[in-house]
Amino acid sequence: MLTDEQIQQLVNEYITEQLEQDLNSRAINGVGLVYAPADDVHFQDIASASKDLISSFIGDYKQGLANSDTKEIENIGKELLENVGLSYDSKDSSHRQFMLQLLQGHIQLFDTMYHRYSGNFTPQQKANNLKTTSLAQPTVKVITIKEAFNRFDNWYKKTDITEKHYRNTISRLNKIILPFIGLDRDVTTITLDDIDELKEFLESFPNISRLPYKHMSFKELLEVDGVPSEFIISNDTQSKYLKIVKQLFSFMVDDGIIGYNPCKRLIMPDDEQKKREPFSNEDMKVLFNEFDKLDNKKYIYYSLAYTGMRPSELWKAKISQEDDIYYFDLTSEDIELKTKQSRRKIPLHCKLIELCIQDKLSSLQTEFKQEYLSIYFNKTIKKALADDDNKIMYSFRHTVATELKRADVNMDKVSELLGHSYENNSMTKSTYASGYTLQQLKEAIDCLSF
Repeated sequence: MLTDEQIQQLVNEYITEQLEQDLNSRAINGVGLVYAPADDVHFQDIASASKDLISSFIGDYKQGLANSDTKEIENIGKELLENVGLSYDSKDSSHRQFMLQLLQGHIQLFDTMYHRYSGNFTPQQKANNLKTTSLAQPTVKVITIKEAFNRFDNWYKKTDITEKHYRNTISRLNKIILPFIGLDRDVTTITLDDIDELKEFLESFPNISRLPYKHMSFKELLEVDGVPSEFIISNDTQSKYLKIVKQLFSFMVDDGIIGYNPCKRLIMPDDEQKKREPFSNEDMKVLFNEFDKLDNKKYIYYSLAYTGMRPSELWKAKISQEDDIYYFDLTSEDIELKTKQSRRKIPLHCKLIELCIQDKLSSLQTEFKQEYLSIYFNKTIKKALADDDNKIMYSFRHTVATELKRADVNMDKVSELLGHSYENNSMTKSTYASGYTLQQLKEAIDCLSF
């Protein structure tokens, strides 16, 4: 298994070598490693033709990255692994991560070549001068939500909109949407499951134009317990927030920041014809059969299926034990969660005990990245379902809520397990600090029977 440091080193060394060869080729031959001749019809010079060719490569690479498809660079990756005495193993998650990072590195590499054809390099540069050229060690460029927003803001203010519309949009982004997603979040790691998590958050979000919420910071809003239904924003307002999110990510696609729009299959709150559906019992049987064909990924999927945790929470939880009961521990103040209600204890279902998740979670969190598991599930595993249109990995959360309700589990117990405000708003964790006992929650979660 490759470590993150080894993956980064392999990718960086390869990019450095390619950039040096490209510089030498330009100094000696006047063109880079990748070039196309002028045809006097579409392109009058080599630079224009070469830029068009490189642009097409970048488009293919970005499409591949969006679909976790690394076939374009797989032979290069296999050769790089062989050079360090390794054989590519498609079942090894670290090898797959290496291929994805190499693909992302190729996008940066070709982007640099593209800009060198834009006049940022002088072909007459002598080859012997290149020997003393100091190349910065390249790394795969990470663009954060904050950086992407700054680009969006610069573009958006120049569009044909009123000042009021501009202020409302930017305010909603700055005050609510961006803090929820995370300002330092790498935009390429955001998936449809993350957008669905934001959608769920908005379903119980208060109207911040009304007291007492009007003067609260975002952090204070997260600490609010049980917003009364009459103070929750309407479906129309929820849709306005989500339309802004869709516009932001559409801009990122158009600007070349990301290759795939995670909002593409987002179901809006006011779309009565489409609702995010839970998995049926028949679906679960099919999915479990698919899980059992997998490597260690199956343990992540089983954990989500038997807890209803938000995907992001699974990578923040640890396993603890009290009174001989193992549970997913999300109570630490050191971890960043979306709401106050998210801090909770979720006993391991008897199926998860059988799978020894209590011994595996820590290594699974290191072995896999959330965005990879989300993309793999939504693009590969769920295709086994007969009807998968409105179902994604986040649907496990809806499934657990539905199945526990059908099993006549008290809805306040369901709310505590899922990290919602209690159904009965008079009974909150602040009122009953101890909440339900672990034994009570263990009995509740074990009612899940697929």
